[in-house]
Formats: sequence, C-alpha cells, structure tokens
Amino acid sequence: MKTILFLLWAFCLVPSLPGAEQCSSDTGQEEKNTVVLDSPITLSIRGERYCDPVSPDSPVSFVFKNQGKTPIYLLDLFKVYEEHFLTLSLTIRDDKGEKVLNYVPCIKLGLRQPLKYVDLLPGGIYLVSFPLSKFIKNRYPEGLPKGEYTLTGEYENQFGRNCFKGKLVSPPVKFTVEE
Repeated sequence: MKTILFLLWAFCLVPSLPGAEQCSSDTGQEEKNTVVLDSPITLSIRGERYCDPVSPDSPVSFVFKNQGKTPIYLLDLFKVYEEHFLTLSLTIRDDKGEKVLNYVPCIKLGLRQPLKYVDLLPGGIYLVSFPLSKFIKNRYPEGLPKGEYTLTGEYENQFGRNCFKGKLVSPPVKFTVEE
C-alpha cells in the first residue's frame, strides 16, 4: 500500500512525458511544503539573459543566487528530459489576479542513479533557462491576449543529501502583451 501511495504521489509531483499534457495544481488544496524563510539562497526570474526583461515570446531564466557565506548545493534535476523540469514551476496571472497559465511538473521519476548537484559558491549565480514561450503557445496558440500579466516562479526540492531542501518563490515579475 505504501508503494502505491508513493507512486501516486510521485506521478503527480513530477514534468510530463514528451507529448503528454502538463499537469496543473489548480486543486484549491493548501500547499504542503512551505517557503524557506531566511534562506541564504534567493530565486528570481529574468529574461533569457540576466539583464533582459521578461517577454512571453522568449525563454526566461530562473536565477538562483547564493547570498550566504558558505556553498549551497542544489540537486540538479532541472531538466529531467530535454524540455521538462522536475523542481521548477511557473504561474502567469492576468491583471485581475486570475491564473492564465500554470506549469507544475508531473512525471514519474526514479532517483536510483547517482545524483548530481550544482555547487553554488557564496555570491554565485546559477541560471536555468525555461521555455516560457513554448508553454504559452501550448495553451494559447495565438499568444496571450493583450494585457498586463504577472509571472511567478517556484523551486521545490525534497530529495538529495546535504543540499537545499524546501521551496523558494520568486518575486512577481510584470510584463505586458501588446497588439
């Protein structure tokens, strides 16, 4: 029974297989993992390159920054497959605060292989490119309707050894879609 519950949990936690639909967390249930407060690591979202503004027509970067005095290790499960992310999620809301796109990873994944880590030294920055435009096109083939939007990203991990575990939420980033 424990194995079945774990497999159900793993299937809903972890990005879909190529060709499958992305899962959504619009369940209305309360979040179980809490954001790690007072963490020396921060998460933000930028354009594809660090100084670029966010655009719905291009990838975005999840930016991890170690503001502490000791190295931090991140479990390197960012790209489970070429385009799927196990530990990253993303939400776009319109100017009314309603969700218009929600990418939450959902895939079954075995962690039996040796795990790899990203070593984030004090003051170090690590960028993970995320194909925002592709996920928007999957839901809105003609692109997002004209308007103002807010993008928020999350990193969540509960696996690995001697690495960061918990949830980080980026500050919201605004962008506008014009005709």
